[in-house]
Amino acid sequence: MFINYFKIAIRNLFRNKTYSSINILGLTLGLTCGLLLFCVVRYHLSFDNYHDNSNRIYRIVTEIHQGEISYLPNVANPLGKVF
Repeated sequence: MFINYFKIAIRNLFRNKTYSSINILGLTLGLTCGLLLFCVVRYHLSFDNYHDNSNRIYRIVTEIHQGEISYLPNVANPLGKVF
């Protein structure tokens, strides 16, 4: 039964080459983007998981307004002593 479905699929692939190649290319591109997005999210969520209270870690940034808003991952030196 599966052999019959496989034969029909192969026949349709060869009969409609352009349509099949567009569909296969779109499927490949979608799967690749999905896997890449999953890898990036997993990489970014893997930081600081070795601490006991990793859900209580915060990041302090400096916000600069010069035409547009930008963030720097550093703060003034006295702020570290306060915290």
